[in-house]
Amino acid sequence: MKWGNNDAPQWTIEQAMQALSQLHQAFLDNGYALALHGSVSRNGAGNDLDLIAVPMELSVPPPEQMEQIMCTLLGATPLPEEPRHGLLRTWARPCILNDGRQIDIEYRRPLPADRQHAQLLPFISVFWKNGYHLEFRSFPDRVAGHYLELIALAVDPNARSPEEMDLIMRDAFHAHTTSEPIDGSSTAHSYMLADGWTVGIRYVGPPASISG
Repeated sequence: MKWGNNDAPQWTIEQAMQALSQLHQAFLDNGYALALHGSVSRNGAGNDLDLIAVPMELSVPPPEQMEQIMCTLLGATPLPEEPRHGLLRTWARPCILNDGRQIDIEYRRPLPADRQHAQLLPFISVFWKNGYHLEFRSFPDRVAGHYLELIALAVDPNARSPEEMDLIMRDAFHAHTTSEPIDGSSTAHSYMLADGWTVGIRYVGPPASISG
């Protein structure tokens, strides 16, 4: 269900980039990378700003603390409601800026050790060298079926494009793509590996517009 005021002021892509610039360093200092998704990213405008905060370290401040930092930096107030908790360890609560604009940051939390999987390890260094932080997001039954679902969050303004990563995946892991990219706020690619595993990777970013 859509939250907030349908008559709230619209976000432009320029305002979104300004907000990202204001938040970027504080979130980075606390171990999070930020990425834009949703209608503003897709259409250049929207009635709420959707961001994803992905932990880059095993120990990071809780979402409640990061929400306070965000509200201080942007002049925002959380809506008086309980946070939303997703099945994939996500946490989110909408906030309203002083001028009425709406912002929603979805926090992804570090996975416990028993949700990590050895099959992920070879990808981490390859993607990091090419400007991406990888997050594991598969349900256990998907892993049991030899299917990995990953988020590749661009953390370097010079990160390779998803199309370039297709070539790297083919060279490094003898993978071939199994579906066409999906257009939207992020780009999803699916690969079949030589060992029979299928890997779905959703690319989010790049952050070039917030690095300076």
